[in-house]
Amino acid sequence: MNWASFAEYCYKCGKNTNWNFDGWLGEFLFKEGKRWRERFYTVKEFINESNPKGVILDLMCGGAYPSRNLAKENNSFFICIDIDSNYLQFAKSKSKEEKVGKKIEFIRADVRYLPIKDKSVDLTFSIGGLEYVPEIKKCLSEIKRVTKEHLILTFTLENFKKEIYYKTGLYHLRFLLSGIPYHKLYSISELKKIFSSVNLNFSKARIAGKHQLVTKITIP
Repeated sequence: MNWASFAEYCYKCGKNTNWNFDGWLGEFLFKEGKRWRERFYTVKEFINESNPKGVILDLMCGGAYPSRNLAKENNSFFICIDIDSNYLQFAKSKSKEEKVGKKIEFIRADVRYLPIKDKSVDLTFSIGGLEYVPEIKKCLSEIKRVTKEHLILTFTLENFKKEIYYKTGLYHLRFLLSGIPYHKLYSISELKKIFSSVNLNFSKARIAGKHQLVTKITIP
């Protein structure tokens, strides 16, 4: 099982609220899935509020579960970017199965160097990927460069380190599959300073899944 298929499984586990836990692994998958789905629905709410009409950019998309689902009910065109070709191959295959392939373009790229024209994207979102970026300010500057109106970005907060799954190393199961550790987990105050340094500020923010900060930013 690779990371993309693991993530897909977690989303499905979190969806089934009547699912019976099968030992510690079952409980972990269920809780992980619930956390991801709460985060996804908060992002979806923020996207719908923004009412984008054109192109939506999904950064560090992984298996692109959010974009694939949004594409089923949204008239926008989606561009999904990830640096891992295996994730993109998985996502592309799934989008064809779900008959949304014509509404999504998949591009392999580094989020610090986006191959996209200035102000050509109406809305950019990222769900749980920016913790992996070592040059977060450069990444935010690039996102700001290509986006016309709104950013919806999520971050796993540093208080997640207090969770038993993190302390015991169980959570790092995911990294055996992804091969990529967190670069840094931020506090809310740290994130505000980082955003302010590139002339961006939260217009809205909400905690989702206990340790996930979902932010909405309007491009000045």
